[in-house]
Amino acid sequence: MKRHIARSVVLMIAGIVIPVILQAQIHVLTLQPGPSDGIDAEIRTDRPDTPDGSTHDFIANAWTAQGFYFVQRSLIRFDLSQIPANSTVISASLFLCTNLNTGHYQLDSGANASYLLRVLEPWIEQQVTWETQPAASFENPVVLPQSVSHTQNYELDVTSHVQDMVSTPATNFGWMFRLQTEEKYRCLVFASSDNSVESWRPKLVVTFIGCIPPVANFTYETDALTVRFTDQSTSADFWEWDFGDGGTSSLQNPSYTFSAPGEYNVCLSIRDSCGISSFCDTIPVICQAPVAGYSYEITNFTTVSFTDTSRSANPSSWFWDFGDGTTSIEQNPVHDYQNTGIYNACLQISDPCGSDLHCEQIYCLLPMQVIFSTTQSTVNNLLVEFYDQTVGATNWIWAFGDGDSSLLQNPTHVYKDYQKYQVCHTAGNDSMKSTVCDSITVLKLDPENMLNRVILYPNPTPNAAFFLIFHSDFLSADILISDSKGSIILENQITDIKKDCPVEIKLNEPEPGIYLIKVSVHQNIHTLKVVFL
Repeated sequence: MKRHIARSVVLMIAGIVIPVILQAQIHVLTLQPGPSDGIDAEIRTDRPDTPDGSTHDFIANAWTAQGFYFVQRSLIRFDLSQIPANSTVISASLFLCTNLNTGHYQLDSGANASYLLRVLEPWIEQQVTWETQPAASFENPVVLPQSVSHTQNYELDVTSHVQDMVSTPATNFGWMFRLQTEEKYRCLVFASSDNSVESWRPKLVVTFIGCIPPVANFTYETDALTVRFTDQSTSADFWEWDFGDGGTSSLQNPSYTFSAPGEYNVCLSIRDSCGISSFCDTIPVICQAPVAGYSYEITNFTTVSFTDTSRSANPSSWFWDFGDGTTSIEQNPVHDYQNTGIYNACLQISDPCGSDLHCEQIYCLLPMQVIFSTTQSTVNNLLVEFYDQTVGATNWIWAFGDGDSSLLQNPTHVYKDYQKYQVCHTAGNDSMKSTVCDSITVLKLDPENMLNRVILYPNPTPNAAFFLIFHSDFLSADILISDSKGSIILENQITDIKKDCPVEIKLNEPEPGIYLIKVSVHQNIHTLKVVFL
């Protein structure tokens, strides 16, 4: 809706220059009521307590009847409620027509110049009498000059009176019609609203500039729970907003934050000098909860730069838990871990629509410890399975020692010959990598060796226990476990070994690292590696 802009122009009516507001409109109101809605009455001294609200005469008179002197006056009032109180009256004319059907033989006589006086008090048409007549003011009277014709009609300028009556409707008590000098044998007789001839009845024509009542309207923009309202009303000097949840505002263009998503019936009430208006609209308040997320970059092995990648229209807070007992409320913190290790770093983000938590494991290793193991297939002795056991690795490169390679984490490879090969394995992530090489021997396994093979799992193991599986039944097997420095951690013998039945080996709180497991069965020694996390 377009806003109407008021501009001043000049209007000339009846030779009078009048400033006009283009927002307003010029109206002409013609009032010529009849017996049912006309308000006029006659009062006279010779009938001081007798009301007469139905006479056909609108008269000002001083005469005699059977030798007795009396005076007559008339009262009239027009209903101006159709004209807004703040209107500008350009002109107002009262037309009075001679009553040619009157019972008074004198229609005009003597020095009959008269007045229309503003009445100052209320009166009732069918009850007013000479004794109860209302007071009238001689200030700014409307003058009726002495008549010059027995059938003279009058057009009287009552603009200033009507303007006052419109501006202060409570003071509209009409006019009193009376002679200027109430001495006998002076008379002026017109038709009243009760006259049978409609065209003779008193007529008031008012030309005025009326107000256009305001029209309320608004637009809005939503941002999560906050809505910005813009007044689009045609005109207003007072605003009252009801946001539908108990909140209010008297600003013209308020911003309001709702406490929760939903649909709210928002109403704007406006007011100006021309009236009041209201407009309501249903406002959908849609709030999507944030989605937490972050990326990170590791430098110098233990310094981590975190970058918030959360999805949120209006984030209000960030809370980082770095997994080492320290926290931060920055959006994009940089954190130095004091020790190498694996840390569960979590970001909680909040905005007006809710909160969300995102956690990732951060691998801070100095340097990265590359670990792998192999298993030779018992079905095809030339096929070897490779297992990466490097903590924190996200990419891998295998060189199998025969010219072939792989980028898989846990590849299988078929060799062409039974011999020893130098296998190199590189593992790393976006911030670091490392390489380790070890020799493996691809043997042609005989049935006895196949029976004596031992499998270890899980590897690596997150606790102090692992399992051994033997591929045959044995009476006993000797177990020797040593750390990477050669120190013996456990020396034990297990008995009554059943084929494919896991045997649990458990250490007492070993330090994280790589351990060698020597399993002796029937003079055959199997050396395995296990990683404790």
